Amino acid sequence: MQKLLIVGKTSFLASRFLSHCEDNSSISAVRRFDDIKSILEPDSVVINFGIHPSYITEPYSEKNDVDLTIAKEISKSNIHQIMISTRQVYSQKNAIGITEDFMLDPVTQYGKNKLTTELKLQEILGDNLSILRLSNIFGFELNRMTFCGVALTSLKKTGKIYLDINPGINKDFLPVDCFAEILYRFIQTLQPGVFNLCSGCPTSVGSFANCLIEGYGKGSVEVVLDRIFDSFTMDNSKIMGLIDFSFNNKEILKCALKYGAMLKNA
Repeated sequence: MQKLLIVGKTSFLASRFLSHCEDNSSISAVRRFDDIKSILEPDSVVINFGIHPSYITEPYSEKNDVDLTIAKEISKSNIHQIMISTRQVYSQKNAIGITEDFMLDPVTQYGKNKLTTELKLQEILGDNLSILRLSNIFGFELNRMTFCGVALTSLKKTGKIYLDINPGINKDFLPVDCFAEILYRFIQTLQPGVFNLCSGCPTSVGSFANCLIEGYGKGSVEVVLDRIFDSFTMDNSKIMGLIDFSFNNKEILKCALKYGAMLKNA
């Protein structure tokens, strides 16, 4: 594998990716980009998992954009950057089977900021850039502000999972270990461009929540707001055309059961 430089090594996704890698001898991982400047090498690959807290909720500012800082630093070197982006850059209208050329119309501030970063990096790096647009990556993630993290935390504290959308709403969930494996294989066949990194499988939030509860052994779902809102699935055929990997809906629910069971000892 090419020399791989990881920024933000303590983040949820980075830590899972690093533990998943079979060969760590070619990987250098640091908390902040400043720590990696002295070991940047030509023909290497850099991935940033770190994020400034203000980048998530506040209007875009270059000073909060870690990926842009990296891109500017490596722009005159033969270093390839993999940007971790989000499905939130896409429009929420008719968001079924989203391909990489689907309408870009972010609603959340995070999605708007990620799209701004994508455009800036494309201008700076050209073919030395791969953008991975992630779906809902989930794992055992207590206290994280993700769908699964909030559900697990609420289930542990209150015995309930609260839904503010209709339980039949489908989302594109992908277990974090599958994310790590897909990313690892993608790096082996590194290609420039934009790729959806997702399961491609529609999973209802109700069935997902019920599997967490079944794994935990107790609890219930309470629908506090029965909205038809933010249903989406993504098309992963572009990235799967590069790697040998298969996945199905049963595996998603099996992982939800597993993480629910892990909650017993948390």
